[in-house]
Amino acid sequence: MIEFRNVTYSVQTANAPAEPSAQETKNEDTQEDVIKPGMLWKRSPGPRLHHKIAASARRRFLRKRGRNLILDDVSFVIPERSISCIMGVSGTGKTTLLRLMAGLLQPDSGEILIDGQNIVGLPEREMNEVRRSMGFVFQYGALFDSLTVGENVGFGLEQMGRPKSEIADIVNARLKDVGLPDEGVRNKLPSEISGGMRKRVAMARALATSPKILLYDEPTSGLDPVMARVIDDLVVKSRDQSGTTNVVVSHHLPSILRISDRVLMLHDAHLEAEGPPDEVKKSGSEVVRQFLEGRADGPITVA
Repeated sequence: MIEFRNVTYSVQTANAPAEPSAQETKNEDTQEDVIKPGMLWKRSPGPRLHHKIAASARRRFLRKRGRNLILDDVSFVIPERSISCIMGVSGTGKTTLLRLMAGLLQPDSGEILIDGQNIVGLPEREMNEVRRSMGFVFQYGALFDSLTVGENVGFGLEQMGRPKSEIADIVNARLKDVGLPDEGVRNKLPSEISGGMRKRVAMARALATSPKILLYDEPTSGLDPVMARVIDDLVVKSRDQSGTTNVVVSHHLPSILRISDRVLMLHDAHLEAEGPPDEVKKSGSEVVRQFLEGRADGPITVA
């Protein structure tokens, strides 16, 4: 299980301004006090409006310190043996979520629990032990150009010190799982196979170490509908046959609605929607409606 508890994350902007003066800081602190629950409100503005006001104040506070707010007090749970899809427009922090789950980034505040263990601030050696239970499928496959398909799939096993004979058997089995049993494919370089095949090789590599958690970044990006369906089926097969916990970042709505047990939509640094796909499709949020319908007009603006 993966759990985010009140996670906030910001990044340094390219041209960070000078540190604000003591008076500016005092003024900002006063602004922060204004948006605290129960203060200066004659009637409640509602949780969503309150969040937007709070996020706006925090953005102003961070911007004056040369930082950009990516995630703001985000909390959710990814159940075991499930497929959770994260959707949203480009630049909303979807890939950042994956990198936080993998301990490749550290949040400004909050907790990130992997099977009950808080990985925030974990020493790198201990974090590497946690990562042994994870598999990664990157957007463009990220295969090693100088290694053959078989060597790519077996790379993680070699790093773990597994015997060569055992590695060969596992490589053959995982390539068969993703529909690439031909020995000729195993001996090819990544540049010699198609984009769809590279995605499947990347999945075989991720599965080779028998991970409990699989993190996918746009696994169907750039693929035709038939190959996208093949990748979708492999994600579902991994959950059903291996009991993996799967987190998929995607823009591809047909895939999201077809394979997910839960959908999370990121917008404006917070979760705009969360739940089973049928519930998300019925969401009253205009942001969700615009995204699902693919409309240019609405609260989602394009810079």
